[in-house]
Parts: sequence; C-alpha cells; structure tokens
Amino acid sequence: MKDVITIGIPTYNGWQRVENMLNNLKQRTEPNIDHDIVICDDSGRKDHQDKVRAICQRYGARFIFHPVNKGVPSAWNTLVRSSNSDYIILLNDDILVANRWLGAPLHALQENPSIGSFGLHCYFISPSDVEPLLVGPNAKIIPLNVRWDGPNLILNERFPSLPSAAGSKPGRMMCPTGCAFGFRRTMWEKVGGFDEQYRAFYEETDFGVACAYLGYPAVQLPCPGNYHIWSQTFGSAPEINAGQVMSDSKAKFLAKWSARLGISISDAPDIHPHLMDKIAPIQIRWLDENETQQTDFV
Repeated sequence: MKDVITIGIPTYNGWQRVENMLNNLKQRTEPNIDHDIVICDDSGRKDHQDKVRAICQRYGARFIFHPVNKGVPSAWNTLVRSSNSDYIILLNDDILVANRWLGAPLHALQENPSIGSFGLHCYFISPSDVEPLLVGPNAKIIPLNVRWDGPNLILNERFPSLPSAAGSKPGRMMCPTGCAFGFRRTMWEKVGGFDEQYRAFYEETDFGVACAYLGYPAVQLPCPGNYHIWSQTFGSAPEINAGQVMSDSKAKFLAKWSARLGISISDAPDIHPHLMDKIAPIQIRWLDENETQQTDFV
C-alpha cells in the first residue's frame, strides 16, 4: 500500500534539529493523512549519525545513511527514491511547521497537475524561538520581520515576512523555496531528478527552471505559515565553506542554462522572461487558512 505523501528531510550533523523537527511534526501533522517521514543523514559525524538514528527510531521515522557526503541534491534524490508515494515534500532540518500544515500542500499537489512544484511559505525565526514552538500544537510566535536589500530582495519575496504575507494569494515564481517545497513524483521523473552536479545552493533553482522549461511553473503557497530557523544547517557547519559552494553552484547553473537556452545569462532572475513569461496563466486550486478551497489564476 502506498503512503499518500512522503516528507523527506536531509541532515548533516544536525541531530538536535532533527529531534526538534520530529517532535514538531508529531504534534502538528494531521493524523488522518497517511504519510511517511524519512531522514537522510548525508554522512555527518558518527556521534550525530548514532543520535539521528536513535531519534528516528523513537519517532517512527525511517533513517537512510549516505556513507560518503554527496550534497543536498543527492540526498533529495535518495529520499525520493526511497519513497513509494506519488507526492513528495522536502523540508530542511531547520524547519518547524504550523498546526495542521500538511493538508494544504497535499491538496495543491493533488488538484494541480499543471504545476511543477509548490513552495511553502515560511516565516523567519531565531533559534530562541524554537522552544516556545514545541510546547504544543497551537503554540505561535511573532516571526521576525526580516528586510533585505539589493540582490537579496528576491529572498524576501520567496520567504515573506509576516506583514507582507498576511492574506496573500498564491503567486507564480521561477523556482520553489528550497527549504520547504513539494512536487509530484511524475514531475521529478520528467526532469530526471535533481541535478547532482550541485552540492548545495541553486539545486532548487535548477529544478524549478527545468520544470518551467517543460511548461510547468512553480507556485508559492501563502499558507500554512511554517517557520524557518534561517541558515542553521550551513551556519553550524563552517567546514562546508558555504560561500564558496554557493559561488561555484551559481557558475554551474548559469553555464548550464545559458547553453541549454542558447542565450547569455548573467544572473538567475534573467531566466524568468525566457521561460516563465512564455507559460500562459493557469488556474490553480488551493486551501486558505480556514482550509477552504480557493481558485485563482497565476
């Protein structure tokens, strides 16, 4: 029997984040939705691996281990391949979810076959906000009102702060939010999975552009309002040298899609008019904060 949806979570030296997350998911995931939770440890330290394995056993999550560190897209592919579900949601290990968070993205995936992927809205929070969110399924905090400048403005659009997100509708975007997004298995198969030439960063951008290249745009859902402890995964692992990895990934991404599209691309947003604007508006169905179906064009 297939699980309706798989929740896949990669981790690297993050046993405490995994424990908080599984505690959070246990409290806040709808019990009537058949789901599978899988953790992929991407060859972190032995002490972290042992703790993550024990935590998974305690919470009933499946545990997968990479004997060699392969990077985020490889972990994502491993999580998808390990699943028997038609629908997949991938979460960073530094995400905490809202109460009854799973119904809206599952509904969106089931009702909208013309979409490549759905990004899930997340509020920024700080590490000190984690404990208050774990006291019960209805616990809430006031999220940080993060403001970005210059080239980082796109991040503020993809991870809206509380005032700008309230009452908003789904919106079309070039790529899903890599910290929390969902897609159909058939879409993953159409694009050939996640490109493992990236170790981290730009892998979700590449996936979104690959879907758009085939005519399937990405859409950002305004609810549920989950929580993202910004940059905890890479911030706690200086040995990854995240800045250099990001720079290398960007260069690979621009070279790949410049060649594939036959145009010179100087930055990721330059791809948008070459792909997204060529896809006609489509009608989507989504659930609002009251779990009432809404229909909009994006």
